[in-house]
Amino acid sequence: MPNNMDLLKKYGANPMETAPKDGTILRILVDYTQKPPVPEWRVLGEANPLIDTATYGWTIGMNLLEYDEVDQWYLAGWDWEQDCFTDGHGQPIGWLPFFDNQPWPFDLEQT
Repeated sequence: MPNNMDLLKKYGANPMETAPKDGTILRILVDYTQKPPVPEWRVLGEANPLIDTATYGWTIGMNLLEYDEVDQWYLAGWDWEQDCFTDGHGQPIGWLPFFDNQPWPFDLEQT
């Protein structure tokens, strides 16, 4: 299994410590191997990544710390039972700007 620094380097992602927390929508690289405590996750027993076999994957998200003083990442997830978007879970490990005219790096290996 790759470590976070290897993934950041491979995909040119920035560490989460440098991410803006002003509501800017970002591309977020997420580690889905660490499942949140029950009952927060329920979708097919997983952390509801956008790709059903993902251990790592990209989604979009934002943090509103500058507005609501709550340091929390809001991520887009997928409900595999209802086939709709939902709150995402997982550990954000890297980010890229949403609008930078660069292709999304969807070629993450499944480990």
